[in-house]
Amino acid sequence: MKKYLLASAATALMASAASAGGLDRSNQNSLVVFNDPGEVSFSFGVVTPNVTGRDTTTNTEYDAAKSYTQTALSFTGEINDQLTYTIAFDQPFGVDTSYNGDPTSDRLAGTLADVNTSAITGWLRYQVDPRFSVFGGVRAQRLGGTLALNGQAYAGSFAGLEGGRVIGGYVAGAAQQGSTDALTVLGTPEFRTILGGIATGQTASLDQADLATVNTALNNISGVSVPVGSLTLNSGSAAISTGQTVAGNTAGPTGTFVSNGGYRAELEDTWAMGYSLGAAYEIPDIALRVALTYNSEITHEGKTVESGVSSGGATTDITEVTTPQSINLDFQTGIAADTLLTAGVRWAEWGSFDVIPPMLNSDLADLDDSLRYTVGVARRFSDAFAGSATILYEAAQNDDNVSPLGPTDGLIGITLGGRYERDGFVFSGGLNYTWVGDADAGVRETDEAEFRDNTVVGLGFQVSYTF
Repeated sequence: MKKYLLASAATALMASAASAGGLDRSNQNSLVVFNDPGEVSFSFGVVTPNVTGRDTTTNTEYDAAKSYTQTALSFTGEINDQLTYTIAFDQPFGVDTSYNGDPTSDRLAGTLADVNTSAITGWLRYQVDPRFSVFGGVRAQRLGGTLALNGQAYAGSFAGLEGGRVIGGYVAGAAQQGSTDALTVLGTPEFRTILGGIATGQTASLDQADLATVNTALNNISGVSVPVGSLTLNSGSAAISTGQTVAGNTAGPTGTFVSNGGYRAELEDTWAMGYSLGAAYEIPDIALRVALTYNSEITHEGKTVESGVSSGGATTDITEVTTPQSINLDFQTGIAADTLLTAGVRWAEWGSFDVIPPMLNSDLADLDDSLRYTVGVARRFSDAFAGSATILYEAAQNDDNVSPLGPTDGLIGITLGGRYERDGFVFSGGLNYTWVGDADAGVRETDEAEFRDNTVVGLGFQVSYTF
């Protein structure tokens, strides 16, 4: 019963796993190490998200998330009575997000992320005694893709202020000349709070403290000459005119930023190494298994071609991207004749995941750690057929706003699966429907689009054969 029902429940989870937290897609599943020696399996899934939102300024409706596929392969062999090996291929992480609309008017139009990974893991499992086993694997992982930032939200940020406004021309000039200091200092919420209400050609008054903050920022911009004390007190306040100019074109709403396609980073495909370690406790007579698996973080260092920051054109440099460490806890036990209870918890440290291209010098990923729960029941109805039902849950983080590259917060889903055996082959499949949590997509702590009432549908199947 243990083996017969496990395949049904595990395959059903495949469809739901693809819609899980952060950029998680495959769950880095280690349960393949428990396959029978001589078993080869192939899995394929299609995920179709319906993640739509509205621009907070123009009311343009964004259809942000794109469909994608998932593939997995594995083979398990035997070295001796106590030692088995498994070779497995999966696609652990990824994101396919693209914002439609007009970048010259919409806040996020033209923003996109198309980043994918694939991994090959070689596992060894040692059966210490009939109830206890340990296992580990070495993982080779590939990562690459494209990231782009465009629309009025980013045009404003690259110009130093939301909406493409310029501060005495200094901000626009600095950004156009590729000053990372301008993007970092002048784009901070504190600086925008002081100067955010000034439109082009207008003036505003600052008190002594605000004036000091502005002068410090302006005089620390590299690549732009700003006279010390260029903003001075006048009868207790300082007047700032936003009609001044410096060398360089304004990277504003209809300026060179959006007309040239915004900012773009092409991440070269790179391979890097990591590992997994785990242990399991089993009582075969009642189909009980508890398995704990640790997956290490994996650091990629590869060439990145950046464009849209400097008027000098595209620049190539090295970017470091580290996929997160994670812990999986998988549980199953028989609860009645021909009936199996399954459960799982996965934690992934997405809070430490950063993508900071050198020229942009700003993090393109802003995610929280994810903690995802699954619970399911599988039942054998005949010698050939078994079915399963699984619930997936991930709590909302309730952030004020989330990254536009992942505009959801939390989820709950249900998967129905089935398994059929004939002539040595096992055919399994699952259909998942997930409700994803509402979220506001933001740039520099400002809401730019509202995402409400969205769903994801996943369909997966698996075929396996034991020689």
